[in-house]
Amino acid sequence: MANLSKNTDNEIPTINYIRIINWFWDEVPYYSNFKPYHVSLFFAVLDSINRNRWQQTRIAYEYLITKCGLAKRSYLESRDWLVANKLIEVIPGKNSYQMASFSLGIAVQFCTAIDTAISTSTAPLLTPLRAPNNKQINNKHLNKDIIERQNIFFDEVMSFKKTYDEGMLQQFFGYWTEKNTDKTKMRFETEKFFETAKRLSTWARRSNKLLNNKSNYNGNTAKEPAKEFGDWGGK
Repeated sequence: MANLSKNTDNEIPTINYIRIINWFWDEVPYYSNFKPYHVSLFFAVLDSINRNRWQQTRIAYEYLITKCGLAKRSYLESRDWLVANKLIEVIPGKNSYQMASFSLGIAVQFCTAIDTAISTSTAPLLTPLRAPNNKQINNKHLNKDIIERQNIFFDEVMSFKKTYDEGMLQQFFGYWTEKNTDKTKMRFETEKFFETAKRLSTWARRSNKLLNNKSNYNGNTAKEPAKEFGDWGGK
């Protein structure tokens, strides 16, 4: 495991929140036996670790099941699945009164370690990606304009925090900011019509439908979730 919990001189590990979100939606829904409720636990754990400046973090069981709306059985199944797929690492408490400790799994560390952008861990909440100071980055592919547009869209999505859960907003943001091959447009910019409020309403409705109908996914085919996720946020 890469050392994220022990840093010399109180340095903050270089972790990029937005890269993790985009990577998650690009890869994880296609993992074998993926289920929708794995999403809520992963982002709840990720949020707590981020708030703790990416250090190994103790999180109360009651806090997680309340935040995610999971029963004990679903929580334990989700936690084991996330650990097995190297998305998180868990050190159980020594007794029923001690909280378990959580850290990012090697798969998540690897997805963000190759990124050259600055860490987003200095803020207590998810913050938008700012243009990194790195001469090796080709501005034709990752230019100031698209970063600014991404930040504007981020602010617009986060303005709905009083209406929707922040974890859901992060998922919505990650999905709709996926870039095309040339890195010139984001997914939402390729839509002929796109009203953020209406798309969020549809996303929330379909998200709840998936969570309430877990039998849709039997885990027999790794690509099965793609049909549903590919249509999320549609009209």
